[in-house]
Amino acid sequence: MLLRFALPISAPWLRVVADYTRVATALNNAIQQSPNGDYSYPGGRGLIIRTPDFLVDSDNEVVPATFWHNDIFSPSQAYPTNGDPWCPNDGWDGWFNTDFKPCSGEDIWLYAAVGYVVSQDAMSELFNQFDLIQDSDWGWGVFYPSDSNSVDQRCFYRDDYTGYECPGYWIGSDGYMVSDSDQRGPGKFPMGNPWADDTTGGGSGCHFDPNFGGIDQEDAFDGDGQNLVQDYQCQCNYYFNDHWWDWVSDWIQNAAQKPNVADRTWLNGRDLAPSWAIDTTACWVNNPRDLILLQNQIYYARRDWNNQLIPSSDWDSFDPNDMRHYWGWNEVPVTKSIVDDASYWDAVMIKLPANICGSDDWGASDSVSCMGMPQQKQIEVELKAFVDNFKLTPGIDHAQTRPGSTVVFVREWGTGFTSSGDLSNTGWSDINWQRWFFCENWYGPRGWFNVLSSGEECYVDWASPSPSPAPSPSPNPQPPAPVPKYAFRNTFNNRCLNVAKGDFSPGNYLDTWTCGDDWDQQQWVITDTGGISLLVDNKLCVDVPDNDQSNGKYLELWDCNGYPQQSFIFDNNYGTIYLGESTSDGSMCVDVAHDGQYDGAGVQLWDCQSSDKIFWEYGGSWTSGLI
Repeated sequence: MLLRFALPISAPWLRVVADYTRVATALNNAIQQSPNGDYSYPGGRGLIIRTPDFLVDSDNEVVPATFWHNDIFSPSQAYPTNGDPWCPNDGWDGWFNTDFKPCSGEDIWLYAAVGYVVSQDAMSELFNQFDLIQDSDWGWGVFYPSDSNSVDQRCFYRDDYTGYECPGYWIGSDGYMVSDSDQRGPGKFPMGNPWADDTTGGGSGCHFDPNFGGIDQEDAFDGDGQNLVQDYQCQCNYYFNDHWWDWVSDWIQNAAQKPNVADRTWLNGRDLAPSWAIDTTACWVNNPRDLILLQNQIYYARRDWNNQLIPSSDWDSFDPNDMRHYWGWNEVPVTKSIVDDASYWDAVMIKLPANICGSDDWGASDSVSCMGMPQQKQIEVELKAFVDNFKLTPGIDHAQTRPGSTVVFVREWGTGFTSSGDLSNTGWSDINWQRWFFCENWYGPRGWFNVLSSGEECYVDWASPSPSPAPSPSPNPQPPAPVPKYAFRNTFNNRCLNVAKGDFSPGNYLDTWTCGDDWDQQQWVITDTGGISLLVDNKLCVDVPDNDQSNGKYLELWDCNGYPQQSFIFDNNYGTIYLGESTSDGSMCVDVAHDGQYDGAGVQLWDCQSSDKIFWEYGGSWTSGLI
């Protein structure tokens, strides 16, 4: 199979009036496709993007990010931020039951991926000799061409101890695995290629599955005896680097499993594999050029190895809703202290699903307005998490600060190619996907945030109505005033339970704000069904969205309905607001999110036993201590 090149039959800058904001222009230049049909990385140097994940609070040195360049042609090049990438599925991946990955039935690939773009300046701090990264002999990095579990499910070979450090385990040279909580795996090592600098190696290693008893990195030996990997660290075999299709072909034709996972009998003349098979097969290369070429060949061969059951898809339909159901991101282990520091970010990124508008130009004119209302509302929820974590500061005045208010939208748009260049040709045809940073004015349907363009800047701002008014700051802070009647004041941050921005629309979130003089958005009373409603409108109640009673679930305002997610009890003796119909249900409490010491801090559910932010005073008088 030959490397297939795209014919530029459409482009965002040709089909629409582009909004050339300062940051979007710089980012598009950084990922610029290579000229003259040479897709081997002589264009822009590329960028690192990252979407939040469960590793943010780990003690690892490195976390997984993704390298972007428009010489890479797969869709869905950002890990989803709203739902599991295994979904949708019917409970079967072709080999194993997937009930441990339950799906709600909703298509998560219709949602935007909200993450961030790492500053171009920071690339020089992340990568040794970044200014030479396009040279043919540059090899300082660790780049996986697909999803790979690089940080959390790999084993790092220790030559000095002749064995493997795995997350929570040690595997000796004899293959014997011992549980050891001191072993953190390759995530604990500094970023970089361990063969170029033996003090590095973060994220490099062989795939590991403790459930099946050790290393399960797939092998495949071609007719010349060449395996997919070339060393103990599971670096890709550069025997194939002139023709990376031969690497993919070797895997498809000769896949062989380790003895501990011999029941995975896919490929090698048998059945196709599930999407996660690429995790156990992926090796790493030390430079972006080989990353690009190998990632593209894996994508081009997807029909030859992937059974399309997780997530379920039909790529031959050429329906964008199916074609974007592909794990199209690569993994690059990068230094956590840099990549998760918002002072190194160019912008918070809202990546739209590939060709979300379903247009004939394959997404070249995509707009956020083509997304459904639930999907647009989720964008605001994810932006709020950035704001609450002090990673995003709304307002035009913060557009050139870090952390600041700069945001960008990203289209994933396609170009068609065939052997003849004619998509109507009856022969084989497909779509190459690229990315385009842009800005458009967007008014969040929840009324929390707007994204606006000033011409030069693209930034997030508070939506109207304006945030709740706060008194002028005093140079000499005074003790908190008495709690206004019908208000709940949190004793941790001395602020009152508040309807954000005084917007009483169902679905608006709750926060805490400096207590006002009987402001309507801070006045709460009991309901007949045992909940908490607004004094000014007793048809609006405190609500747990989707009745998701888990730590960190933000509370909102919703139409009173008497459902369990609106049952709250204020225990006057302990000063806590329990979720439940009685104090005996009191395992989850109303809590202030994060450190909470600021106006606008979110209000969430949290385990009553593990927080000192669950204590409230109530200013009204009740006939009993329970609301």
